[in-house]
Amino acid sequence: MQLLHARKDSCKRFFIDVRQVTRLEQEAAASLRASLPLSQIGMQRIAFKGRLGFELAVGGNKVLIVPENAKHVCRGTCPDCKCRHKKARARARNEARESAAAHGASGRQHNP
Repeated sequence: MQLLHARKDSCKRFFIDVRQVTRLEQEAAASLRASLPLSQIGMQRIAFKGRLGFELAVGGNKVLIVPENAKHVCRGTCPDCKCRHKKARARARNEARESAAAHGASGRQHNP
Protein backbone atom coordinates (compact mmCIF):
# COMPACT_ATOMS: atom_id res chain seq x y z
CA MET A 1 0.00 0.00 0.00
CA GLN A 2 2.90 2.34 0.68
CA LEU A 3 4.13 1.94 -2.89
CA LEU A 4 0.68 2.75 -4.31
CA HIS A 5 0.36 5.74 -2.02
CA ALA A 6 3.85 7.01 -2.93
CA ARG A 7 3.08 6.82 -6.66
CA LYS A 8 -0.55 7.98 -6.60
CA ASP A 9 0.22 11.43 -8.03
CA SER A 10 2.56 10.26 -10.79
CA CYS A 11 0.63 7.20 -12.04
CA LYS A 12 -2.78 7.26 -13.69
CA ARG A 13 -3.48 3.56 -13.16
CA PHE A 14 -2.10 0.74 -11.09
CA PHE A 15 -2.01 -2.85 -12.35
CA ILE A 16 -1.50 -5.55 -9.76
CA ASP A 17 -0.57 -8.79 -11.49
CA VAL A 18 -1.74 -11.83 -9.50
CA ARG A 19 -1.55 -14.35 -12.36
CA GLN A 20 1.42 -16.15 -10.81
CA VAL A 21 -0.06 -16.28 -7.30
CA THR A 22 -0.78 -19.91 -6.46
CA ARG A 23 -2.06 -19.55 -2.91
CA LEU A 24 -3.96 -16.64 -1.40
CA GLU A 25 -3.78 -16.03 2.34
CA GLN A 26 -7.29 -15.01 3.38
CA GLU A 27 -6.06 -12.67 6.14
CA ALA A 28 -3.77 -10.85 3.71
CA ALA A 29 -6.57 -10.59 1.14
CA ALA A 30 -8.96 -9.21 3.77
CA SER A 31 -6.34 -6.70 4.90
CA LEU A 32 -5.78 -5.54 1.31
CA ARG A 33 -9.52 -5.23 0.66
CA ALA A 34 -9.94 -3.20 3.86
CA SER A 35 -7.03 -0.87 3.14
CA LEU A 36 -7.76 -0.13 -0.54
CA PRO A 37 -10.70 2.23 0.13
CA LEU A 38 -8.63 4.07 2.75
CA SER A 39 -5.73 4.68 0.35
CA GLN A 40 -7.14 7.91 -1.13
CA ILE A 41 -6.65 6.41 -4.60
CA GLY A 42 -9.72 6.12 -6.79
CA MET A 43 -10.79 2.49 -6.95
CA GLN A 44 -11.24 2.74 -10.73
CA ARG A 45 -7.48 3.45 -10.98
CA ILE A 46 -6.56 0.04 -9.54
CA ALA A 47 -6.85 -3.07 -11.70
CA PHE A 48 -5.95 -6.65 -10.90
CA LYS A 49 -4.63 -8.99 -13.59
CA GLY A 50 -5.63 -12.62 -13.12
CA ARG A 51 -8.50 -14.67 -11.76
CA LEU A 52 -7.49 -14.17 -8.13
CA GLY A 53 -8.19 -10.50 -8.68
CA PHE A 54 -11.87 -11.26 -8.13
CA GLU A 55 -11.03 -12.27 -4.55
CA LEU A 56 -8.95 -9.13 -3.96
CA ALA A 57 -10.99 -6.45 -5.70
CA VAL A 58 -13.37 -4.10 -3.95
CA GLY A 59 -16.14 -2.03 -5.52
CA GLY A 60 -14.77 0.03 -8.40
CA ASN A 61 -11.66 -2.07 -9.08
CA LYS A 62 -11.26 -3.73 -12.44
CA VAL A 63 -10.19 -7.33 -12.92
CA LEU A 64 -8.48 -8.17 -16.20
CA ILE A 65 -8.46 -11.75 -17.40
CA VAL A 66 -5.59 -12.31 -19.80
CA PRO A 67 -5.73 -15.48 -21.92
CA GLU A 68 -3.04 -17.80 -20.61
CA ASN A 69 -2.32 -19.54 -23.90
CA ALA A 70 -2.74 -16.68 -26.31
CA LYS A 71 -1.53 -17.77 -29.72
CA HIS A 72 1.45 -15.83 -31.01
CA VAL A 73 0.77 -14.19 -34.35
CA CYS A 74 4.15 -13.39 -35.82
CA ARG A 75 4.62 -10.29 -37.86
CA GLY A 76 8.40 -10.73 -37.99
CA THR A 77 9.02 -7.73 -35.73
CA CYS A 78 9.81 -9.54 -32.47
CA PRO A 79 13.34 -9.12 -31.14
CA ASP A 80 15.32 -12.25 -32.05
CA CYS A 81 12.34 -13.45 -34.09
CA LYS A 82 12.76 -17.04 -35.18
CA CYS A 83 9.56 -17.02 -37.21
CA ARG A 84 10.93 -14.28 -39.46
CA HIS A 85 13.81 -16.54 -40.51
CA LYS A 86 11.46 -19.44 -41.21
CA LYS A 87 9.21 -17.17 -43.25
CA ALA A 88 12.18 -15.81 -45.23
CA ARG A 89 13.38 -19.34 -46.05
CA ALA A 90 9.87 -20.41 -47.07
CA ARG A 91 9.47 -17.29 -49.23
CA ALA A 92 12.83 -17.94 -50.96
CA ARG A 93 11.88 -21.58 -51.52
CA ASN A 94 8.51 -20.59 -53.01
CA GLU A 95 10.10 -17.97 -55.26
CA ALA A 96 12.65 -20.54 -56.49
CA ARG A 97 9.84 -22.98 -57.27
CA GLU A 98 7.84 -20.33 -59.10
CA SER A 99 10.91 -19.26 -61.05
CA ALA A 100 11.75 -22.86 -61.99
CA ALA A 101 8.16 -23.49 -63.04
CA ALA A 102 8.08 -20.31 -65.14
CA HIS A 103 11.38 -21.11 -66.87
CA GLY A 104 10.45 -24.73 -67.34
CA ALA A 105 7.09 -23.87 -68.89
CA SER A 106 8.52 -21.28 -71.28
CA GLY A 107 11.47 -23.52 -72.24
CA ARG A 108 9.23 -26.32 -73.45
CA GLN A 109 7.88 -26.12 -76.95
CA HIS A 110 5.02 -28.08 -78.30
CA ASN A 111 5.77 -29.80 -81.65
CA PRO A 112 2.71 -31.40 -83.29
